[in-house]
Amino acid sequence: MLKLENVKSSNVSAIGYDENKKELYIKYNTNAVYKYLNVPKFIFDNMKAAKSIGKYVTEYVKCAGYSYEKVESLED
Repeated sequence: MLKLENVKSSNVSAIGYDENKKELYIKYNTNAVYKYLNVPKFIFDNMKAAKSIGKYVTEYVKCAGYSYEKVESLED
């Protein structure tokens, strides 16, 4: 099971990355979890180091056009 790390952000509450599948997981403050597909690890690493995780997600994940899907359970 993938474990998400809690982060300090006004938009994001936790993040995780599956290196084998290149999947980025983002849990928003609404409690919705989304899985972004085929994301390089450096995106996750840079996001963790970003001054503003929310801005980073918008610019380098959402606007980058990665495919995504809503995750109902992290148990998969």
